[in-house]
Amino acid sequence: MTLLLITTFCVIFLSGAFTTLMGRPLAKLLGVSQPSEKTGILMVGANTFSLQLADHVGRYVPLAFADTSDKRCRLFQSKDLTSLCVDVLDDGVYEDAREEGFDRLIAMTPDNSLNHLICQRAGLYFGEENVYGVQGRRGEVEIETVSAAEINTAFTEAFCLTEAIQALDGGSARFEERTLDGSPPRGVVPLFKVSRSGGLLMVAGRAPDRGNHLCLVLDPPA
Repeated sequence: MTLLLITTFCVIFLSGAFTTLMGRPLAKLLGVSQPSEKTGILMVGANTFSLQLADHVGRYVPLAFADTSDKRCRLFQSKDLTSLCVDVLDDGVYEDAREEGFDRLIAMTPDNSLNHLICQRAGLYFGEENVYGVQGRRGEVEIETVSAAEINTAFTEAFCLTEAIQALDGGSARFEERTLDGSPPRGVVPLFKVSRSGGLLMVAGRAPDRGNHLCLVLDPPA
């Protein structure tokens, strides 16, 4: 009886370990990996905008925050958000994130240069086409050492993180899903397109496609 229990435990343990360690590489080998719009998104930068956005994004795809602050990591946990309490410039975090199914990254800090640096580092692991950085502050000049390479602009060119935060804090903005047919109305900022498969496609610095979109809606000035 004891031998049977030990054998059963070993089988269960080894089966779980195999799934954890080999599931993702094996899926890639067999060509059954998730389509890009269904893969997880790693967010860097905790603020009013990113935390509220996470509530909506998490309904469609896996989501996690990466941050160096223990205090902010505890904040993520209190909101039932997955968090990686790590140095966001450490190469190891991106290797680990990919193993967990996070193949996309959005840098959402108010510092344009930091967003640029994070994207350059993450692009080595996720691929440049899968990393995005927001415009943190409008008109901020990036330092020369990180401005040599272009990065993908998250959302539209008109989006500005600090302005979005101010609008959300002031109660004059909200997140909504809207069906767009061409150019969005004034005050509507498309963020993601909801794909037919139920995933999310980034609106990256260009006019959005037709279809259902997750948007930031800004109230008109009084």
